[in-house]
Amino acid sequence: AGSGKHRNVGRLNRPLTVVYQPAAGLPPALLHRDGTLAIRIVTDQFCQELISALGRPILSTAACKANEPFPPTFGAISSEILGAVDYVVKYRQDDKEPHTPSTMARLDRHNELEFIRE
Repeated sequence: AGSGKHRNVGRLNRPLTVVYQPAAGLPPALLHRDGTLAIRIVTDQFCQELISALGRPILSTAACKANEPFPPTFGAISSEILGAVDYVVKYRQDDKEPHTPSTMARLDRHNELEFIRE
């Protein structure tokens, strides 16, 4: 954790989420409460292939409620969250290896990445 700049993005071992100030005309459903837009650059091959097959980005959110801890495995996702979604992909649900959230960065006033979650 902690804030830092000038990391080598190519060396990240997790997906990267970049937080942007929103462009005009975006639907409110895409924006965070503070008006920002977060775009994840996925590293998982399944996610890359799904996005490619659909031919467009996927809108998603974390598998937890605001201010709750990130579930490290599929089994840690609450039944309330799982019951509220349209579809759950049958992929890696039995993984026991805990995962951490994506690395998160935003563009600073010099258009350089400032890491806000590592």
